[in-house]
Amino acid sequence: MIRPGLTATLWLLAGGLVAAGLFWWLLTTSEATVFTLALSALLAVATYTAAAWALTNAVQAWHRADGTAIREGVTWWGLWLVLLVIGHVLWLGMHTGLEWLGDHEGELSAWAIALFDLSDITPLLSAVQVVGSWIASVVVAFVMLCVGAAGLVAHRQTGWLTDALRHALHPLRLLVMSAVVIVTVVMPQHYLLYAMPQGLPATWVQPTVASLKLGALVVIAAAGAAAVLRLAVARHPRPD
Repeated sequence: MIRPGLTATLWLLAGGLVAAGLFWWLLTTSEATVFTLALSALLAVATYTAAAWALTNAVQAWHRADGTAIREGVTWWGLWLVLLVIGHVLWLGMHTGLEWLGDHEGELSAWAIALFDLSDITPLLSAVQVVGSWIASVVVAFVMLCVGAAGLVAHRQTGWLTDALRHALHPLRLLVMSAVVIVTVVMPQHYLLYAMPQGLPATWVQPTVASLKLGALVVIAAAGAAAVLRLAVARHPRPD
């Protein structure tokens, strides 16, 4: 468990750094000409490819630990590219809907009063926001990971997609996966991102401490992502 976990973490770190660099290049690229517009499209594909490359190798580390035969060649590229695009579109769509709810809270409250005589639906709207954000940011990503991991298995059985969805939506697995995300991503960012020891001299010390802190946050998040992939990878022993 330690060796494949470390391997998966390193692959996620490497791919994440490459994807982040490409994405930053994309954000700073002007789209004023046809050439720069084409470069932006190329950078977008390259960013998704770097993420797919990292995810494939991280998933394969867990598959190998389970003795699962994995698909050869570059078929992973199209699979992960499609899944990442679908996940991104779903994430954007759901967050757009949640933003719409937040912007129209007053109108929705008035509608609830007129139709159902409910004086205050703020708790309900807040619950919808929390659950919706969790589904958009956590559940959708986990479903995509489970489908992608199952898609890399060499000997896929009939109904593998349904099995992958069932694996992803198992209540206990979702609970554990959410706990991992909270411990390795949400809490470190909340408590450590802006924390800085008092009395540090305003020289090279402060930037060094900040860099070490950000590096630690990235490593912790990558380790958490590797643990999430462990949950996403279903065991498929080699057929006899």
